Amino acid sequence: MFIREMSHTEKPRERLQKKGVSSLSNAELLAIILETGSKTESVVDLANKVISKFVDISEMREASLQELMQIKGIGLAKAAKVLAAIEISKRIGQQKKLEFPVIRGPQDGADLVMQEMSLLSQEHFHCIFLSTRNKLVHRETIFYWKFEQ
Repeated sequence: MFIREMSHTEKPRERLQKKGVSSLSNAELLAIILETGSKTESVVDLANKVISKFVDISEMREASLQELMQIKGIGLAKAAKVLAAIEISKRIGQQKKLEFPVIRGPQDGADLVMQEMSLLSQEHFHCIFLSTRNKLVHRETIFYWKFEQ
């Protein structure tokens, strides 16, 4: 069903306005970013097609421009919008690290890296360097490896 055929209350932007952004599905959020569908499918259908290319939505973090452009209906402009949105979400996640500059125990250290590391596709070993007052001085990836399944 095309957006123009949906009732006013079913359209993603209108639902966002009425019920808030958290009420939208992943496909509806992506549809808002994509803005338009194609002649043969609605923007929501196109968003579902993009999402279905990945095992789950978190795998989109590693999507490349070429990978997205291989999806019928996704050209350079739409792929660039998706990648820009993904990059903004990564940067927001990294910005949150600055909220925990003092490490008082293991949980503070875990909180510092958990959001970023939980979405990685391979294991990483990080060192967190602290000052004598337990303030974060530096963080470095010492090594990483990928488990073979």
